[in-house]
Amino acid sequence: MYDDRPAATYIFVVAFFVYKMRRIKKVRLREERRKMFMGFRKMTAVILTILLTIGTAWMAFAVVGAPQLYEGNDPTLVDFLNYKIDPPNSGTYKNGDFTVTVNFTNDKKNVNWSSNIPVSYVFVKAGSRGYLYGYEGATEGNGLRAPDNRGGQQPQISHVTFYYKLPKPQPVLGSITLRKILIDENEEVIVNDETDFIINVTGIDYSQNVTIKGSQTIILNDLQLGAYAITEGSMEGYRLLSIQPSTVTLDGNNQGAVVTVTNQKITVIEPEDPEDPEDPEDPEEPEDPEEPEDPEDPEDPVDPETPQPPKQPPTGIVFDDYPVNSQPVTTVEDPIVTEPEVDEIVDEIEIEDEDIPLGPVEVEEDSEEVDIVKYEEEITIQEEALQEPTKLPKTGEIPPIFFYGLGGMITAVGIKLRRKK
Repeated sequence: MYDDRPAATYIFVVAFFVYKMRRIKKVRLREERRKMFMGFRKMTAVILTILLTIGTAWMAFAVVGAPQLYEGNDPTLVDFLNYKIDPPNSGTYKNGDFTVTVNFTNDKKNVNWSSNIPVSYVFVKAGSRGYLYGYEGATEGNGLRAPDNRGGQQPQISHVTFYYKLPKPQPVLGSITLRKILIDENEEVIVNDETDFIINVTGIDYSQNVTIKGSQTIILNDLQLGAYAITEGSMEGYRLLSIQPSTVTLDGNNQGAVVTVTNQKITVIEPEDPEDPEDPEDPEEPEDPEEPEDPEDPEDPVDPETPQPPKQPPTGIVFDDYPVNSQPVTTVEDPIVTEPEVDEIVDEIEIEDEDIPLGPVEVEEDSEEVDIVKYEEEITIQEEALQEPTKLPKTGEIPPIFFYGLGGMITAVGIKLRRKK
């Protein structure tokens, strides 16, 4: 069915507007024009009000939607639940969570309804066909009727069917109330403390840090049911005494929990900054050890001088009947032997070794002369004898090889000690 009332209204408004404009043009006097203009403004306001009222009513009708004509049985709408009221009697009906109240007119030709759950469609049937009314989730409707019969008369309603969807169940949520209590060292409650504490609440797919002050209470709402753990970060100057309880479980029987966090304020003594220790003096570098002196090679032992046979001076030799220069015989001491200078050596004199007398010398009488050893003659030492002494006789001293070995050992020990350093 088509409603032509809004179109007729618009045509009337346009015609009236054109008529007014023509009247304004024909008026030449300024006063008349002003009056006509004021009247035009008033008329325009009235027309706009009428249009607004008509448009609102038309839009309300459009929201419900023009009913669709269906032949035969009730339509089947997918994804919708339905509830049928037959016979058409006024009253309140329930179908699970759905509750609807219907009021039929006395002649059973019209019906009004209201429900607790939004309704999307209402089918009103009479005879072999009916009207399907569409809604945008309405909870009430008025003046519903069945289509005219073939004779053009409005029939009585045979039954009414409601189509609806159950709303999605709202999840059951819980809440946790956090309370902060501060006490001093005397265990007296501290109020109006502005220190911020951080409390962490952790659960299934949930973690939140809550900032709370002393003596403050904060409620965490819309929490999923499950277990939650409550912890608190450390705060300088305060000691955590207790968290009661530290874990809570929200379920269908316990959808709310209260957690009390108690801290004690303590006096913090700031330690004095320690003095910077003096830098230790750099250790003196150790002196390089002096290299040990090489031990002096032991001197070769000096060969002992060849002992000279003792010379016994003549003891009062008396030469009888043999005057010597008319002088008496005197004892002759051994002459002092002095080494002559090398340059003074002219001739080599070989002195033969003579046997040393063991007693007084007997002088034969018939000897005319007695050879007297000339002590005044200088004894010349051969140059070769000074450079190469004669072989000494064995006298029982320590063998030289012992001294050579001892010197070699001392030298080896010195070399080894030097290598170790």
